[in-house]
Amino acid sequence: MDNDVSADYKLKLKRAAVDVKRLDDGTLILRSPYAAETPVSNPNVWLRKWAGETPAQVFVAERDSGGDWRQLTYGEALKTAETIASKLVKMGLSQARPLAILAVNGIDHALMRLAAMLAGIPVLGIDPLASEAGNSAQFLTEVLELIQPGMLYADDCVRHGAALAMAQKTGCEILWSLGPESAAPGFAKFAKRGMFSGGFKGPEPDGAATATIGLTRGEDGVLRAVYASFADLCREQAAIAAIAPHLDIEHPVIVDAGAWHRREAGNLIFFTALRRGGTICVDEFLAYDPNKGAALPAPTVHFADAKNLYAVLAHFELDNPACRLFFQKLNAIWIYGGTLPEAIAEKLMRMSVKEAGYKLAIFNGCQGENSMVTGLACWFETESDQNIGLPLPGRFLRLAPIDRVSDGEAETYQLHIMPFFDENDPPDPDDAENYFDAYVRVQLIDPMRPYLGIERVPDETQ
Repeated sequence: MDNDVSADYKLKLKRAAVDVKRLDDGTLILRSPYAAETPVSNPNVWLRKWAGETPAQVFVAERDSGGDWRQLTYGEALKTAETIASKLVKMGLSQARPLAILAVNGIDHALMRLAAMLAGIPVLGIDPLASEAGNSAQFLTEVLELIQPGMLYADDCVRHGAALAMAQKTGCEILWSLGPESAAPGFAKFAKRGMFSGGFKGPEPDGAATATIGLTRGEDGVLRAVYASFADLCREQAAIAAIAPHLDIEHPVIVDAGAWHRREAGNLIFFTALRRGGTICVDEFLAYDPNKGAALPAPTVHFADAKNLYAVLAHFELDNPACRLFFQKLNAIWIYGGTLPEAIAEKLMRMSVKEAGYKLAIFNGCQGENSMVTGLACWFETESDQNIGLPLPGRFLRLAPIDRVSDGEAETYQLHIMPFFDENDPPDPDDAENYFDAYVRVQLIDPMRPYLGIERVPDETQ
């Protein structure tokens, strides 16, 4: 996708490109020819940058009970998060004793994440619906035994009461809110009780230290933890900026309720905004009513699960004000958790042309089963709705042949992704031990032109 050949797109994006090396056994080693910028040491650099340069810029906004916006600015975020970070350290949280968060997206949730980030404490996000499921006690016990967090923060002691009671039996310390109706901006409710006092003056976290923890369950049914370091989060954003430079042109506006606990979405949404001094409005277009509450801003980038877009598009077809607002300033949509069916992509394109006058750039990203950060992405035009893309800058992909055809070329491959690495000490890309599995079976969309992308083999052929 490039304005030289696709002038009907609003954005000029990088062309599809990849360097390919073939090993003697037919294995393909893929790497992006694009260079990513040198990443910052940790995400705290971004928070302090915007708190100093644009302290009044809103970082997170959420609705109050009356439908108006509660807002957390970058200046308030840094000051309050430093105060909370000091308390978390005093409570004994550390790399060995992470912070678990059982909360919906919002200001208090953001402050807890930022505070942990400042203090170098890993954050485990737990699905806030988990405490309401029939097997909630079993699931939460399994999570707490696996991770052994030093503290569990919950945003509603009434909603999560049963889960908190169970968590207390494990010896995990509990910190809770009285619920959204009683919450005040910036953790004032906690400060009034004297829980938080004094700013955080600790050292910067080591880039190799764990920043976030995700949960995944393999085919064997066993719950596993997946980790990302502070350096991983920064490298991911630097790599995304290399193939989506438009994100750095302006402060992005994200209107999204995509859960921050999800490993496919949480880091991507949260740190896309934080890196660029952007705003996350915790809301969704399915609930948009122009006649109720404060106005919803027009997003500049949207992140969505492929499955959720079906409902959003159906809503847009019935509600023109929501549709017009959505496409008014939108530059791109980033799909996580899968690829977008061709029929849905075409419908989005038609709506974008009608409402905004240009075709919409649609990205999709893939992390792999054992990663918290993006490994490959599709940022270019493609004729396949199963195209999972090409490696991001700074990543190696390994395609090991599975099935052969008569001419000796492989028909399908097993895809492996190399974790982000230190550019000053790169691992051997030919060594299979330096990779993890991403998908079981993939194929090249065109074996003669691998730069066109990689396609996941449909489940029924596995």
